[in-house]
Amino acid sequence: MQRFQSIIGNGIKDAVSDIYLTGGHPMVRRKHGVIQFHPEVRFSHQEIDDLVKKMLTPRQLHMFQQRKSLD
Repeated sequence: MQRFQSIIGNGIKDAVSDIYLTGGHPMVRRKHGVIQFHPEVRFSHQEIDDLVKKMLTPRQLHMFQQRKSLD
């Protein structure tokens, strides 16, 4: 969770509008409409699953599992 919080904190500091984290893929950020790939930052599928489970309520997690999407 600390690694995730650091990524979010840096994103705020750098005025990033979007951060995309996908298990097994490099982190992607959008800044001023420009997509930036960061191959040095990767999360495993398990790390992403663990993050999602920590951040969502049981109801949100159920909705996410059903819809494969959550806003």
